[in-house]
Amino acid sequence: MAAAAGDCSWESLALLCQEHELAGWLWAQRRLAPLASAPSGPAARLQTAYLSQVAVNSLALAQLDELAAAFAARGLRVAALKGLAALLWLYPDIGSRALGDLDLLIEPTALSEIHPLLLELGYTRQGAYCSPEDERARFHDSHLLPYWKPACLPLEIHGSLLAGAGDDGQAVREAWQRAVPVPRRGATVWRLAPEHFLLQAALHFLKHLRADGLGPLKDLADMSVVLGRRASDLDWQELWRTARRWGIVREAADVMATLRHYGGFQVRLLPPSARPLPADLLVRGLPRGCPSRDSLTPRGYLARLRMARNLPDARSRLRYWLGLVFPASANLRLRYRLPESRCLAPYYVWHPFAIAGRFLLGLAALARTGLNRRMRAIAGGVKPA
Repeated sequence: MAAAAGDCSWESLALLCQEHELAGWLWAQRRLAPLASAPSGPAARLQTAYLSQVAVNSLALAQLDELAAAFAARGLRVAALKGLAALLWLYPDIGSRALGDLDLLIEPTALSEIHPLLLELGYTRQGAYCSPEDERARFHDSHLLPYWKPACLPLEIHGSLLAGAGDDGQAVREAWQRAVPVPRRGATVWRLAPEHFLLQAALHFLKHLRADGLGPLKDLADMSVVLGRRASDLDWQELWRTARRWGIVREAADVMATLRHYGGFQVRLLPPSARPLPADLLVRGLPRGCPSRDSLTPRGYLARLRMARNLPDARSRLRYWLGLVFPASANLRLRYRLPESRCLAPYYVWHPFAIAGRFLLGLAALARTGLNRRMRAIAGGVKPA
């Protein structure tokens, strides 16, 4: 992957590490011989990132302990996900893993208790739902709207593991059945079993690659630690059986093939169809103007429509879809930054046209990019795909 970065100077390496939130991790490896030759400028940036992560992560763990105690007092289980789980399990050096928020998984039956509990702890919700059905659909598809508290990291409450892919209900049930307890101060936090952690990390990386155009390499770094130092914890047969039950074999296999190809890790029972992702895609992300980037807006809208599958009946799905077009007043005021005194009637008329306009502009950009590719292929005497 280094070759894909083009200029492999310490300056460019430090910038790439900051972009992928690996600067603190790299500085934590400062005992490695190559880091001893790092120039003072890039080295200082890496050290600053590391020390900042130490401070942020110390606060994050204290925040987690407060939340875990509050959940336990109400008889609720909570599991750490993604970076927070990696910090608890994989990294003895607290500054090795960048955290931007706290991701917590709760059991589906706890959804109704979360909002009053967090309000009691001093958190406020960022944003507003289009409808009550919107809240439930988001919870089962990914996570609730973030919660915020002064001097704390944003908090995301998850009811899902697979970022909209595969059989999420099955995944969540199995994840809780095999969850591993992590004792904390006065309470127990849970984390995913090693095989489940790898699968969820792979899906999370691909989610950001597809939705944002760039997948943060810190997710692959977490997986690398599991495949390296924690390889003895893995049951490969169970991992691939789980991937089949969850319906994510292709996604998991491509990410595992990528780690085997570039990191030299032993990945057993890898499906023959698995292909590593290109190094330039990993380092630089999707280039601007490519069809994948141009399709992000239409794909995002279609994903929102598909979230209705998480609702139990046709009536609730219809209310959900209507809420996307005619959202609750609090949601509409936030979208258009309207004061309480402003009449909403014109905005309820305008909003459906605004949604349709953004969707059509995204489709037009996608079609334009496809046409440009076709014309370039014809001009070059190549039969377009």
